[in-house]
Amino acid sequence: MKEMDKKSAVQTDAEENKIRQTADEVSKSILEDAENKDAAVNETENADAEKKESAEDGKKPKKEVGRKVKASFGSRKFKGGAYATALSAIVIVVLLLVNLIVGKLDLKIDVTSQSQFTITDTTKEFMKELKDDITIYYLVQPGGEVVAFTGLVEKYEGLSDHIKVEYKDPVQYPKFASQYTDETVTQNSILVVNDETGRAKYVDYYDMLITEFDYTTYQNQITGTDVEGQITSAIQYVTNEDLPVMYEVTGHGETAIGTSVAAILEKENITLSSLNTLTESEIPEDCDILLINGPAEDFMEDEITMIKEYLAAGGNAIIFAGYGTAELPNFCKLLEAYSVGVVDGLVVEGSSSNYMGQYPMMVVPDVVSHDITSSFRNQKYVLATYASGLEVLDGGRTTVEVTELLTTSDKAYSKVGSMDEMETLEKEDGDIEGPFSLGYYITEEYNGVETKVAVFAAYTMIADSIAGSDTLANADLFVNTINAITEQENAIYIPSVSLAVDSVTLTASQTNMWTAIYIVIIPAIIIVVGIVVTVKRRKK
Repeated sequence: MKEMDKKSAVQTDAEENKIRQTADEVSKSILEDAENKDAAVNETENADAEKKESAEDGKKPKKEVGRKVKASFGSRKFKGGAYATALSAIVIVVLLLVNLIVGKLDLKIDVTSQSQFTITDTTKEFMKELKDDITIYYLVQPGGEVVAFTGLVEKYEGLSDHIKVEYKDPVQYPKFASQYTDETVTQNSILVVNDETGRAKYVDYYDMLITEFDYTTYQNQITGTDVEGQITSAIQYVTNEDLPVMYEVTGHGETAIGTSVAAILEKENITLSSLNTLTESEIPEDCDILLINGPAEDFMEDEITMIKEYLAAGGNAIIFAGYGTAELPNFCKLLEAYSVGVVDGLVVEGSSSNYMGQYPMMVVPDVVSHDITSSFRNQKYVLATYASGLEVLDGGRTTVEVTELLTTSDKAYSKVGSMDEMETLEKEDGDIEGPFSLGYYITEEYNGVETKVAVFAAYTMIADSIAGSDTLANADLFVNTINAITEQENAIYIPSVSLAVDSVTLTASQTNMWTAIYIVIIPAIIIVVGIVVTVKRRKK
């Protein structure tokens, strides 16, 4: 019994423990449910709050963004950007309009150093005086035009109402040019025709190209063009039938006219012929200029008499003397008749400003202001090598007027003696003191007849190597002298255009000056600056 009661008591305790455990679990469950419920409520409330806040925030950014956008249009940054954008747009539009206008008007700017694609003022002035109707035919197949040619040819039409330019295909019209010229027509050639008189001149394509033989390739290389010079010369030819004739005296070892000078004369529309005064009894009537170019042998007295009679009757002459001329007594008598004397010996310059390079016999004379010397291109130098000094003689005819064109410096002297015997070009005892004249322009008017004579001190002045140089003014001097003597109303000279890099001609003093600048002065400045900078840095 007691055991049963004891067992019941144990069972009762176990049940109570179980009931208590169950109650704890239920209580714990209820607490967890309550906590979960509170959490759910909190989440709901938080979500609602977030939704509300989000809704409010959704409304707030819209107003804020609108205000910011509106404010940005008034900001300095926006105004600067808008100004830059508007300015860029305006510039682009202006460039497009300018490009369109230039394209329509065919406006071009010539930026070449020698204005290769620009008509010179000389041609423009000449065209203003044009009275006859002229047609310039450009003989070329379509598509084969040379741009450098067409650009200049077409500009002539705008220079005068009397000028017309036409393109003519020599293949399609093979007999067209033959009615004006007997020459074989080449592509890109020019035919200039006076429509009123029918007078015409053909300019071959190759005559408008300047070429030089290249000894490295053994081929001719194009070094320049002469389009404007040839076309303007052709227009002058067809509008003027009274063109000068020059006779070149031969028979005394004279230096013959070279190809470059002959081309210059041809472009000047001057007819050049030879005249052997030893075999002729008189100077031809059509001789406008008698050219005597550095005779090596003396003239006969009868020849001198014939030439004097020609000049006295109103003839004209250009005479080039040279080293050794003083040893030709009869020839000197011709010059003396016009108050010009020839100094014995070879002219040597003592001033480094008046000779070329390191050669004092390559004289660069001072140029005296005169119509003949006033139109030299680009202030270029005249060069006279192996010259004989000239001087004005006293006691000449009072009707003779002598004007100096070229002169040496006061330091010049004439080296007496044979070239083979000269051991030095330095001044020695017996040498003749300068200065000397190297060019005269002489006029005489007697009994209503006018005579014009030009005398120069060196026949080398019109040698091809000198007169054909674009860096010297010898060709200008020769042409200007011809024009002064002949007094042509339409006399013009358009020089060719060089395609080579421009070169600079310097006298000996200029060469020494620039040598000193580049070799001594500039390096010295650099060294001094370097020393100063180094010293200052060390002091720091």
